[in-house]
Amino acid sequence: MKTGAVAFTVLAGVAAIGACETSTPLSQSAGPSGARAETLDQTVAVQLIILFRAGTIPADPSFLAALSQDIGTPLAYLRPLSGGAHLLRALVSPESVNDVVRRLQNRPDVLDVQPDVVVRQQ
Repeated sequence: MKTGAVAFTVLAGVAAIGACETSTPLSQSAGPSGARAETLDQTVAVQLIILFRAGTIPADPSFLAALSQDIGTPLAYLRPLSGGAHLLRALVSPESVNDVVRRLQNRPDVLDVQPDVVVRQQ
């Protein structure tokens, strides 16, 4: 396969994954800043890196259900990370991400929580 075809395939895959990450249709027109217009029912999938206290099993469905109910938003367990942390996904409105992080930080079984963001070296 030629390099251009590989690059196109990769970009198409990234676009498809990005389309799954938001409830706003890709066909919706962008605003003046290039951002899509906000709607009241818009939610985004936010990945959270969470370090739990020893003995906590975040992949346990009953623990995950109780945690989701406590913070007021559904969480999905994705996978364990290095250093004992775990990757979870929350479906929230863009303006409530900080509130969800704060609610998780206030739990006694959570040592640390950070949104999973892409860091690019410039």
